[in-house]
Amino acid sequence: MQASLLASPSTSLSGPQLGTSSERPILSNIRVSLPYLPQLFVKCLERLLFFEGIVQQFYTHIFTAPKESYSKPTKLGITFTSGYLAGIICAVVSHPADTIVSLMGRVNNKGKSIGTIAEGTGFLTLATKGLGARMIMIGTLTGKCCSAFLLKG
Repeated sequence: MQASLLASPSTSLSGPQLGTSSERPILSNIRVSLPYLPQLFVKCLERLLFFEGIVQQFYTHIFTAPKESYSKPTKLGITFTSGYLAGIICAVVSHPADTIVSLMGRVNNKGKSIGTIAEGTGFLTLATKGLGARMIMIGTLTGKCCSAFLLKG
């Protein structure tokens, strides 16, 4: 069965009802995702700013010769390491908020406010549960993306 492009009667203002992917209208899935676009935009800017700052610190304090004097593999290593560190910083900064967003999707938290969920979970749990895996994942992805731009240019 092909997915409908228009919202169906089973789609409420809060998004589509759960069901198989063929039962969910495509446009309502996009509508549900739209509130997350500003969050993604902020995260991209955050990574870029941290990345640029870390690269600058590397070339100011550790690799003090002119950039042009370093080989491409050295520049690639600096770029990847800067991206990896920027990804780790961004993971630590955004982890508590992203954890709350994940917890809001649970059935037992339906109708609860963000404050109630955060209070019930505790800040230490929000800030640390799953952080190690997230740091590895986001650090690696950010380092890889930043390195890809260096290789292309």
